[in-house]
Amino acid sequence: SGLVMGLLLYKPQLLLGFAVWAILDFKKLQNVWLGFLVTVGILMAVSGAMFPQESRAWLENWEGVVRYDAFDYFNLTNATGFFSLLFGDNRALGKACGLLVLLLGLVVFVQFWRKHRQNPTLLFAGSVYFGLLISPHTMVYEWSLALLSVWLLWYRTKMDKTLLRRGLVFLAVGLLAGPPISRLMLTQLGFALQFGWLGALVAAIHFYYYGWPRTLKETIA
Repeated sequence: SGLVMGLLLYKPQLLLGFAVWAILDFKKLQNVWLGFLVTVGILMAVSGAMFPQESRAWLENWEGVVRYDAFDYFNLTNATGFFSLLFGDNRALGKACGLLVLLLGLVVFVQFWRKHRQNPTLLFAGSVYFGLLISPHTMVYEWSLALLSVWLLWYRTKMDKTLLRRGLVFLAVGLLAGPPISRLMLTQLGFALQFGWLGALVAAIHFYYYGWPRTLKETIA
């Protein structure tokens, strides 16, 4: 696990969910942290030895790499993209809102961890989905990794398959239809609803609560 986490450093945002889980369960996952640090050390040593100029250039330009946003935000399927498009492609405001959502997501994930800390299958599925949902940089194609969460929920839990299918509808329709609809709205109206992230968010709520409440009594409860 630590080896895989180390190899994911080529896109650090994909590590977000796993990193939070590993911090919360630090004592239990000490070997994972050890494997991660060893992998990082080897990668840095190999990169520095074989590609010294490229490694030096990356270190000198890392701030620009982190801030890079010269791409269409209707393909950015996360909170930053959602709020940026909602306010007329206002990227500064979108990034601020994205940071708030990230902090809120951390609170929710801690609650999820407390509820399911003895179930590593659910924690793994939640870590993957959580990282995609609140990451500061998640493009629409990266959401294909959500299939890992879906597979685990489908085959390794007792979740009602009918409820799971409903969540999948929100996820799939939002991700497939979201970017072109958002692009059209932005062009015609000057702002857009990023249905891709909205669908993923609704699916997350659906999965978290194992389905919608059917009665007023259940809603209050």
